[in-house]
Parts: sequence; C-alpha cells; structure tokens
Amino acid sequence: VKTPADTVAALCDAHPDVHFMFTCDVPGAAMTTEDVEVKIKGDYDDLSAYLAYIDYMPNLDTMDATDVELTNEQVDDIGARNYGMKLKYSVSAFGLKVSSLSTEVNLDGAPVGSVEEVEEMLARLPNLERVSMCDCGLTEDQMGVLFDSHPDIKFIWYIEFGQYRLRTDATAFTTA
Repeated sequence: VKTPADTVAALCDAHPDVHFMFTCDVPGAAMTTEDVEVKIKGDYDDLSAYLAYIDYMPNLDTMDATDVELTNEQVDDIGARNYGMKLKYSVSAFGLKVSSLSTEVNLDGAPVGSVEEVEEMLARLPNLERVSMCDCGLTEDQMGVLFDSHPDIKFIWYIEFGQYRLRTDATAFTTA
C-alpha cells in the first residue's frame, strides 16, 4: 500500500522514537523510505512528489532527476534547498546537458554571449571546479572577470600575445 507524504509526516512527527518503513505514493515507480538511491522520470510535479518524502528517508544518498525536464526557474528552486543528500539534475549550458554533480565542463567553441550567461550557469552547477572556455567568444578581459570572481574554479582560455596563442593551463611554451 502506498502511503501519502502527509501521512508519513504525521506519523513520524507524532512518534519520533519509532522507525517507520513505508512505500511512498509517488508517480511512476515504487519508492520506499529505506531506499538509498532513487531515479526519477517525469516532470517537475513528479519530482516534487518525491521530494515531499526526503525528510523521512534516512538512508537516501542520491536522488537522480536527470531525466526530468526542468526550466531554469525550477532548477533555481530545487537548487536553493538543502536536502542533506545529492540531488542530481541536468542543466542546459550553451547547448550541452550538464549534470549538477559535474566538477568539469568543456565549453570550448560554444557560443557564449556574456559573462552574465556564464554566471547563471555557474549558479546552477555548484560542484564545478574546472571550466574550459577556449574559443567561446569572450574576451581576455571578460575571462579575467570570471577568473577573479570565482577563485575556486579553474577557468581555461586562450591568451594571445603577438603571433602566439597559449592556453592558460599550459605548463610549457616554445616558439620552435
């Protein structure tokens, strides 16, 4: 029998010293309060139905919503909450689909229009440590702004001096 989230909440709140096990009333799949990982399909409403049980799933490590089509506003909404577990979702970044758990993204050659567009992407990808942006359309000054604003993220781009072009992650340079 599937149990609605409000019933689970009421029982758990009324009896905090009791460990309850429930089959959750969620669309499209069977989920129990004992699950460690959950994969979600559907839309934002389906994801919201799963999220209603989060506080009552002590073993849950990862909720994978990469198959759920989310708008930027919906990503902002779910990303702003602290769930105490990994919530994996996809973000559209300059024509690429990127996981919220990604630590690296390669935007080489992607048509990036402004620093602000990159800032929006960075806000939705909190785990990024490295972003390659060679030939993406931003100037050295614009890349410098991103570099200065995000010291925990390694940005890679080309710098040009004279006839030479060098990636910022290069460890050696020769003119031969």
